[in-house]
Amino acid sequence: MTTEAGCQGLAAGVGEPAPPLGHVHPVGLRRHCANMPRMKAGPPPQQLWPWPRRISAALALGVPLVTAPGSAAAAEPPAACPADPVRVVRSVGGTVDYLGSVSGIPELCRLRRTSDGEGEFYLGMWRSDWPGAGQAYPAIRAAIHGSVGTRTSFVTRSAPGLQWIDSYTNEGVETLMVGGTARPALRIAHERKGIEGNTYHSVITQWKDLATGAVLKTLERQISGRSYGPGTTWNATRIETLP
Repeated sequence: MTTEAGCQGLAAGVGEPAPPLGHVHPVGLRRHCANMPRMKAGPPPQQLWPWPRRISAALALGVPLVTAPGSAAAAEPPAACPADPVRVVRSVGGTVDYLGSVSGIPELCRLRRTSDGEGEFYLGMWRSDWPGAGQAYPAIRAAIHGSVGTRTSFVTRSAPGLQWIDSYTNEGVETLMVGGTARPALRIAHERKGIEGNTYHSVITQWKDLATGAVLKTLERQISGRSYGPGTTWNATRIETLP
């Protein structure tokens, strides 16, 4: 794994394959790519921005953009984190354990993943020490709590030459079959498109269980640049309550 690919994986929120022998370890990459302090939970961005008339100026100022289609009412959002500890067994990549939220920060979930151990993830989707966490958290929250079609965007700068516009879109509720049980889930698409000479481009879609808030499925669509690996696309085969 190259440093560039590793930084992209750390910042994406889904790329988590273990490095081959002799390659850069994710812990070293995390130190190289980010030094992001933990935040207290706060409200989502409220202002709706015309697209794309002000996008360049606003993103340059570090303002997450939110666009919503008309006045459609938002559906009931999924839980930020599972209230009780649960385990998601994945078709590839082992398990993800949801261990509750961080004390005093209800939207910062404690996860333990087979691939990279324990970590704290905003809304269970973006790790708190990944580059861009300060803007990703309110942007993802606004997409989740918005109506179908709501899109939020922000700039992530991981390292020199590694910068993107990250966008999250609320694509509505779908029903997944997990272990023979129908589970409604909110579909959230994460588009990452390189800027300033970076040609990387992908869309990674996740399905967040309405009942628990756990992610039940991830699908990668690679457009240009290097894929995060075969373990990026998976679906839950079952969800279990942890003791």
